[in-house]
This record gives sequence, C-alpha cells and structure tokens, in this order.
Amino acid sequence: MEIERLIIIFLCDIMKPKKYDLVSFRMYPYGIISEIHGFSKGAILSANTLKIETVFLIVLWLLV
Repeated sequence: MEIERLIIIFLCDIMKPKKYDLVSFRMYPYGIISEIHGFSKGAILSANTLKIETVFLIVLWLLV
C-alpha cells in the first residue's frame, strides 16, 4: 500500500505542468495520472449500479 502511494506521488511529480507546456489541465492539475484517478473513481461509483450480467458482457467485450 505504501509503495503504491509513493509511486503515485512520484508520477504526479514527474507529470506536473511546466511553465513552458502548451496545454495545462485545470480540472486535473497533475496531468494524465490525476485524470486516470478521477475517471476510475467515477467508474467505480457507476459500476455499483450495473447488473452483474451487464458487467460480465462489458468485460467479455473488452477481452475479445
């Protein structure tokens, strides 16, 4: 658990927007890492509302 936290902190530090970047993220200030983190939180919350059959079909579709 601690190693995962350190890896995330390290990656967020690497991906911080620089002054010379052409694109910056206001909603996700640490770039792609925080965007993935935000997306995964939303995906987990919405997955709770799906039926197990629907989740199974989605997983099957992604694997094929």
